Amino acid sequence: MPKTFYTSFRDITELQTTIMVLVNQWAREKKIPIPQKEIVQTMKTREVGKPTTLYALNGLLDKGYLRRAVIISNKTSYVVLRTI
Repeated sequence: MPKTFYTSFRDITELQTTIMVLVNQWAREKKIPIPQKEIVQTMKTREVGKPTTLYALNGLLDKGYLRRAVIISNKTSYVVLRTI
């Protein structure tokens, strides 16, 4: 009998899922794009480092779950494109 190979149907990690939940909650409550600084601070309280959080955000950008908001300033904000 051939061996069965299992693959994940989810293409995002648990950390990325946590970030998506945070971004969705922010969008529902505040109705504005969430600043990157807010995501990093919230994940730091959950004991996730800044480089790890930024790497996860870039992964979500590449996979099309988030996009950078268009705001005329030098700060980065994110907007949800797809839900989890």
